[in-house]
Amino acid sequence: MIYYCLLLVLGLIPLLGAFLFARWNQQKPDHCRRLPRERTFGTIIGLVCLVWSAWHGCQMLEGGLEKFQVIVWLLVPTGAIACWFWLDYLLARSLGGLLILTVNILLHEAFVHAVPCRSLFSIFAVLWGVLGMFLLGAPWRWRQLLETTAKNQKLARGITAACLVSTLIFWGLPCLGGFIH
Repeated sequence: MIYYCLLLVLGLIPLLGAFLFARWNQQKPDHCRRLPRERTFGTIIGLVCLVWSAWHGCQMLEGGLEKFQVIVWLLVPTGAIACWFWLDYLLARSLGGLLILTVNILLHEAFVHAVPCRSLFSIFAVLWGVLGMFLLGAPWRWRQLLETTAKNQKLARGITAACLVSTLIFWGLPCLGGFIH
C-alpha cells in the first residue's frame, strides 16, 4: 500500500510542475516567484519529511542507543518550528527532501514489484531525486527557473512536456506491470 501511495506522490509532483509551468506561471508570475518561499505548505511537507526521517533514524538506534530515540522524536517538532522561523525557501527545500525520500524507496520497490522497463523508471526516478538535491542545495534556482519560463514560452513548454512524460512513466509503468503479471 505504501508503494502505491508513494507512486501517487511521485507522479503528482511532476504533474503539478507541468501545471505550474504550463499555465500558472504564465498567468500569475508574481505568485510563482514567491512560491518557493511558501511557508505553510513547506512546513507541512517538511514535517512529513522530518517524521519520515526520524522514523528511519530511530531504526538505526538499537541496543544501548535506544535511549536516544526519544531525543530524535523531540527534535521533530523543534526542527519544524525552527524551520518555520529561520529557514528561507521552505517549500523548495521540503519538496526536495520529499523527492529524495520518495525516490529512495521507489527505486527499491520498482524491483520488488517487477515494474516493466525498470531501467527507464529508475532513470526518471534518479533524475527527480537529483532535482530534489538541487532543491535542497540551491532552492533559489527554482525561483530563477520560474522567472525565466514566465518570459520564455519554448522553455516552459519543454519543461511541461518533461513533467508530463515523468508522470506517465511514474504512473503508467507500474500499472503495466499489474496488467502483464
